[in-house]
Amino acid sequence: GEERDEAREALRTWEKAILEEHTGKIEKIEEHVKAAEDKAASLMKEKEELNTKLASQDTEATALKKSVEEKTREVEEKDRELVNTMSKLSADAKKAAADAKAAHDKEVKKQAEHFQ
Repeated sequence: GEERDEAREALRTWEKAILEEHTGKIEKIEEHVKAAEDKAASLMKEKEELNTKLASQDTEATALKKSVEEKTREVEEKDRELVNTMSKLSADAKKAAADAKAAHDKEVKKQAEHFQ
């Protein structure tokens, strides 16, 4: 009877040791899983932050592109105005020169008539 009790006690001790070992392993595995989950959550947060930053930069780039397009249109408009002004000035100058020549010719003709 005593041997049987000792055997039973030894079995119980052995079962307890195995159970503790398994519990320890399970706890370690759970710690690893928790650490992996935390890392995954952290990476997801970083990804979201990067996406937000990227979207913001996209918005800035789009606004900048629009601004450059507007400035380009303004410059093209000023160029057209300048070309129009220059051609008008040129036409005015030619007309003034023609008028001056006509007035001069008229004066010369008048002087010539005066001396005849």
